[in-house]
Amino acid sequence: MKMTKEVVDKRRKKIMQKIQVKGTVNVEELASELNVTPLTIRRDLQYWEDMGAIERFYGGAKLVQNFVEHDIDPNEAYKHAIAKFAATFVDDGDTIFINTSSTALLVIKYIIGKRVTIITNNGKAIFCDHDPNVQIVMTGGELRFPKETMTGDFALNNLQRVKANKAFLGCNGFDNEVGMSTAILPEVIINESMISRCSGAAFILADATKINYVHQFVVAKPDSFAYLVTDTRVPAEQIEEFEETYGEEARERYGVDAIEASTARLLNMSQRRMGYKNNARRINQRTAVPSHGNQRYFKRRSPRVGAHASEMDSSSLGRTIQQRGLSRIG
Repeated sequence: MKMTKEVVDKRRKKIMQKIQVKGTVNVEELASELNVTPLTIRRDLQYWEDMGAIERFYGGAKLVQNFVEHDIDPNEAYKHAIAKFAATFVDDGDTIFINTSSTALLVIKYIIGKRVTIITNNGKAIFCDHDPNVQIVMTGGELRFPKETMTGDFALNNLQRVKANKAFLGCNGFDNEVGMSTAILPEVIINESMISRCSGAAFILADATKINYVHQFVVAKPDSFAYLVTDTRVPAEQIEEFEETYGEEARERYGVDAIEASTARLLNMSQRRMGYKNNARRINQRTAVPSHGNQRYFKRRSPRVGAHASEMDSSSLGRTIQQRGLSRIG
């Protein structure tokens, strides 16, 4: 039976995840585990070797250490834009928490020329290219496949022995009323610990596909965060709603007026370089969001750009929402 491209891509991604965790894999073991023939596995390994990700040897393959997996996720450009902008809030000497989110993990890539300590339960941080001044500390814990997350009592106990002054957390969903939520129960207590052990501002990083979605397990209320960093696909009325609901408290709690001024200068410089005008605007009327019970849902919208994600300029995609104190890009 001929397999669809979706099935093939999913299998190849699983293989790459295993290689990233183990370093090496065996053809026969993969064939047995994935219920395909060894020939199919060899073809999949050939695909990754052609991508420059692995080196094949007789009976198996090993990871090329400097390889960064090319992800065809259509949100990838937006995730990079969010991470790149979030990294501008990192200062020299900071200690920061980063959770298992792929978007939050990308922040590491954009911290340049600053002495920073990163504490994370994201096992994929091992494979991240980073500035030599950046020190990465792993929480340890039970490694959960396929996200390579570290959870459990060991991770929690280690987190309770450290503090950070900033936290950059991704999520499966972020809602104006419910807040941050996840689909993975063991990650709830870890994320809660990162928030409680953070002495400064906590940032929630969420692309448009996560906004106004509520998953099974709630981590923290919206007012637990000083900033929500998202992308330009989120409707303006949604941004206004966040600001109206949480802006004033964030100013009082985190002193974000000073940060807002810094953000505005950064925004203006970026837009001048790109030849853009500052088109930030105020929305005077709120638009009702369809609701269903206690959960609010936001219908996903297609990106307002015609180019493929890899062709987009990430600086044109980012937007920052300051709860109860709004700054926007885009």
